[in-house]
Amino acid sequence: MSLKKLMTGALAFTALALPARAALPRPNPAVAEFARGVKFTVAGYTGTEVLTNFPVLVRLSESTIDGFLYSDFNYTDGSDLCFVDMKTNGIPYEIDTWNRSGESLVWVTLPSVTNGTEFVMWYHSVASGADTVSTGDPWRDYTGVWHMNDTANTGVLLKDSTTNNLGASVTSGSFAQSNGRIGGSRIPTKTGTSKDAQCIEVSLSETAKKTAVDNLNAAANGNAFSVALWVKPEKYLTSKTDPQSAYLVGRKVADADPYWAIQYHYQDPGDKKSHYNQFRLWASETTDQKVKVFTVDTSVIPDSQAANGNWYKLYAVYNGRNLSFYVNGTAYVGTATADAAAANGNNSLFLAGTSGTGTRDFRGEMDEVRLRTGVSSADWVKADYDTVANTAFLSVGSVESVVIVEKPVFGVTLDDFGASHAQFTATVSSLGASTASSCVLKAKVWPTAGTEPAAWTEYASNLGQDVPAAFKVKGLSTATPYSYKIIVVNNEGVEANETIGSFTTAGVGVAGTGGDVT
Repeated sequence: MSLKKLMTGALAFTALALPARAALPRPNPAVAEFARGVKFTVAGYTGTEVLTNFPVLVRLSESTIDGFLYSDFNYTDGSDLCFVDMKTNGIPYEIDTWNRSGESLVWVTLPSVTNGTEFVMWYHSVASGADTVSTGDPWRDYTGVWHMNDTANTGVLLKDSTTNNLGASVTSGSFAQSNGRIGGSRIPTKTGTSKDAQCIEVSLSETAKKTAVDNLNAAANGNAFSVALWVKPEKYLTSKTDPQSAYLVGRKVADADPYWAIQYHYQDPGDKKSHYNQFRLWASETTDQKVKVFTVDTSVIPDSQAANGNWYKLYAVYNGRNLSFYVNGTAYVGTATADAAAANGNNSLFLAGTSGTGTRDFRGEMDEVRLRTGVSSADWVKADYDTVANTAFLSVGSVESVVIVEKPVFGVTLDDFGASHAQFTATVSSLGASTASSCVLKAKVWPTAGTEPAAWTEYASNLGQDVPAAFKVKGLSTATPYSYKIIVVNNEGVEANETIGSFTTAGVGVAGTGGDVT
């Protein structure tokens, strides 16, 4: 989930929309007042399907959003931030990268997406309510999500953003990159002439983790699943023996394993240039450990050295019988030698390489690896590419400001009520704005069956902060239900929120102390 901290304190706020701006839908519940809002619109979706729980990438920077300033955030990690739809419902999100000196990246999971879908980002709240406004898990439909932006190079566990907690360990030759395709990225295999195998591995020794990964392509879901990742190939050195195929995401511990895996496969084993123009899904065919191969055999990545150093979005969608392979949102349908489900017996999931081979390592950068149960549609895959690659996928309006007025805050206790009186104690815990110096206390007390009086009665003036003030209301009728409202107003004329309550006076001859507030 996003980085969030909840500030506790005595401040209360009221929001007044500036008349020069159209009112944006504000968070509901309004547990905090946000002073800045900006509307985003999905403007570059080209599909016809309504996408459900779709993560869009929101880019924030002072140079691209009119009126946006990092100095307007009250938390340096951006945790005074929330998103709502146009009906004020909170939208779950995760901060991928927070960069106050440049571009920040936030994944926002919209409940539904069509072209023209709108949503609003709110921020700048002292009493941050983002924790409860943007509730929910943004990756609840995924088995695993690795942003690859962990910065350490040794002893690092790459974070999985789903609740499955599939953290991935890396070998010593793995290197973090600060400028990946989306935030940071990872080079799984060291460069140079060494051909040592390097891998990024998720241990499935815990039953819950293994079950989560095995359910990815379970028979109950028709064995269908989707794998997505960004890769930037690196040229292999012709001075050494290079692999014919490089493993990316897979359940294979070694070549001989029958489990599923995604590979890059070279067009010609004798040609060591980086033209990764064949894509394979390996999976178990039968119990006799045979292997089936789903192959996309076409030059989907240019057959030239121009492929080196460029990012490509790969998407493998297996529907239980056939494979569709997408490069940068364009589909290439694969042919299969068999159509049986993959077995999942081992205790490892690899995001790069395997532990049982020294010649199947991938050389290049990887970013944003995701596993998702079921078949991702062509519209989904294209939008998933466009939300990153097409900066016009989201259009953004100017920041709209809301005036936040700090209110006084006070507490009241009903100390005693008898046959003809009620005694209260009030304590002002905040005078409101820092320029306020005192408060006046006013109250209304009236028979509940009657009409609330229009006028307030002043019971105390020049109240300071944290100084209790006791006052007594006299002349009440016996055995009668009463209602009351109490308010404080600071010397700048700003009113606190009212305290409202009721009680019933004692009857004739009953002691004048005690009684319960009703």
